[in-house]
Amino acid sequence: PQDPKISQTIDLILKAILEYQPIALENHIRSALGLGSPKWVFDEIFAAVLVKIGDLWSIGQLSIAQEHLASEYIGNATRDLLRLVQSDEGQKLILLACVENEFHTLPLYGSALHFIQWGYRVVILGANTPARALKESMIAIKPHAVGLSITQKIALEQAKPLMQSYADVFEDLPWMLGGQGCDHLKNYVEKLGGIVALGSPQDIKQKLEISISLQR
Repeated sequence: PQDPKISQTIDLILKAILEYQPIALENHIRSALGLGSPKWVFDEIFAAVLVKIGDLWSIGQLSIAQEHLASEYIGNATRDLLRLVQSDEGQKLILLACVENEFHTLPLYGSALHFIQWGYRVVILGANTPARALKESMIAIKPHAVGLSITQKIALEQAKPLMQSYADVFEDLPWMLGGQGCDHLKNYVEKLGGIVALGSPQDIKQKLEISISLQR
């Protein structure tokens, strides 16, 4: 059973979003930040709020304004967490971005916290990053790997040319696709040489590290 304090915090954050109470929302988010490690707070509280928001959105009980309010405040808090835990030391570097026409950045920030915990430095490009923009960043930053996030599920016939455009840019560089919209793309992405972030975090980490070690 879930800790009552966690459930209460999730409910208070959600209530503040639904009732358009930005001051209360900020206070509840600040309280949440003191309950555990940055990754734990995101996984157990912020991600749970996002799932509930998604459920409400799917049945038409959440407005665009409410979703934007949630994204802005939770996004700000998560970016603050990332700044606190990011290291400047010479670890492996991973470049993170949302695929073209994907504007949901919060899952990207959540994955960044996992990568940081695994010993990576992260550079986040954010929403709606087409392959050509990624290529420019790759030339300048020279990452060890690239992680793409896709939240909205798109049809396979649309996804294939999109994934191909990224694979062409990455060439031999290890890359990974994650997010709620990636399940049905697994076979195609793997055919292109990418990794799909399905399974336990440990499994995902191991697949990426094997891919990086083979490439380098």
